Amino acid sequence: LTMAGRATLIKSTLNNLPNHIMQYIHIPASIIKKMDKYQRNFLWGTTTTRKKLHLFKWRTVTQPIEMGGLGIQTLQQKNAALLGSLAWRAFHSHQILWAKVLINKYSTLRSTSNYSNIWRNIMRGWKSCQLGVQWQVGTGEHIKFWDDTWLGPGLTVRSLISGPIPNSHLNSYISSIYNGNIWNWTNLPFQFPKNLKMNIEATYISEYNRKADHIFWALTNHGKFTVNSLYKALQNQSNNIHGVTTQFKWIWNLPIHPKIKYFIWLLNHNRLLTPQYLNHLGITANAHCFYCHNGDESLNHLFFACKNAHTFWNTLGMGNYINSLLRYSTPQEWLIPLLSYTGNKFPYNVNRRTYLPLCLWNIWLTRNKNMYEGRQDQINKSFITKQATEYCYLVAPSHKIKNNIRVPLKWIPPAPNIYKLNTDAAHSTHSTRNGIGGIIRDHRGNWILGFAGTVLSKEANVTEILALLQGLRCAVQHNLTPLNVEIDAKEVIRLLTNNNILHANLLSDCRHLLKQLHDPTVSHAYREQNRLADKLA
Repeated sequence: LTMAGRATLIKSTLNNLPNHIMQYIHIPASIIKKMDKYQRNFLWGTTTTRKKLHLFKWRTVTQPIEMGGLGIQTLQQKNAALLGSLAWRAFHSHQILWAKVLINKYSTLRSTSNYSNIWRNIMRGWKSCQLGVQWQVGTGEHIKFWDDTWLGPGLTVRSLISGPIPNSHLNSYISSIYNGNIWNWTNLPFQFPKNLKMNIEATYISEYNRKADHIFWALTNHGKFTVNSLYKALQNQSNNIHGVTTQFKWIWNLPIHPKIKYFIWLLNHNRLLTPQYLNHLGITANAHCFYCHNGDESLNHLFFACKNAHTFWNTLGMGNYINSLLRYSTPQEWLIPLLSYTGNKFPYNVNRRTYLPLCLWNIWLTRNKNMYEGRQDQINKSFITKQATEYCYLVAPSHKIKNNIRVPLKWIPPAPNIYKLNTDAAHSTHSTRNGIGGIIRDHRGNWILGFAGTVLSKEANVTEILALLQGLRCAVQHNLTPLNVEIDAKEVIRLLTNNNILHANLLSDCRHLLKQLHDPTVSHAYREQNRLADKLA
């Protein structure tokens, strides 16, 4: 099996074998270590009779692929995530018989020594769940202002401030501070910083239909718990990662065979077993290139400067470009510039992101044959072309026939005596203050009314919904019916048509206003058809 095959088997089989047990039992750390050891040995090819070099720490291998790992799940965090699933079902679906029995039996006990193993594991899982639990503010009568997670997943007001809070305010509820659609800051014991105030005000509370407070899962787009979302949160917490990174995702998006993706992954991490790397590990004393005997066989030398490789690049007409890459010292620096080459076209118009990785792969294979079999083979350009052409035209989806039709796009007026509302938003990831805009026109395209302004929001979808909400308010205030509604955010339309828990307050108010406008359809418009609203935002 290749490394790609072994990694696939680990992900699909070996890593999933203990899933059933881990759903309700906390596996001891010593057993987790043994199971991790079996996976490590299988990945690198170590057996009871033959040891292989482990090129990475297991911590690196289990990182997500976009962060430089292989995406193999760590069993410890997987166990915690599966127990979190058990806890979520127990506390969020407490009408289930087994959940009612356990909660009624153990929730009133003061001494933890009387807990059963299953209840201990539920409590372990619930502790993990705190990373994704968030309160949906309804009336605010059951949500503690300071200590409950209502600002975001795992985020409390108390965690954002330092210093003591007077005892008389410790148990304050949101309903005592938010009243009549206004935050009453005078009810707080001290002045809040401006950025914290904006963060709080960016939490939308329903204006028209306040329901009871409830918790939801804030780590998914639909507000429902998933094991995978909790696992990612636990992993990010363990690695101290904030935000999203895609630094290494390009490797796995290459249109090439999986085994070559794994080769590029090793190359990107400078982990190919060249004499220089083995010398660095203290395994060999000689780091010289066996082929040209011209210096140490570093990866730069092997793929660019060695006589065999240099001759090959010249046959492709890339000699000068390759020379320009020699200024970089590591593959992590030169791989992306190499694969971004836009000079000469490759044979049969093969995708460069398929052809160039195959070039690197065949340089490596030819070098290994020459070194271990005592041969003097040249790198075979025609064989690489054959491999690349076969992959591109038989496997890769990019060469499948596409019948693209260019259609001129413009704003389409509604039918006579019908108004049309277009809204849009301009969201920035660096600010909670974002722009919204909208316009209502008649069937002749005449301006009826418009709006532009700023709102406080933390997500792009929320900003888009706030823009729609403001447009609907304007239509209701001026009694502009019948009405058509167009926006360019497909995700917002999906949220409106589904019973989503996420952004429930905003969506509920939108539906309330749509009902007052006799339930017009909210349809999608391309950005080119929504230009005026975009300009206003």
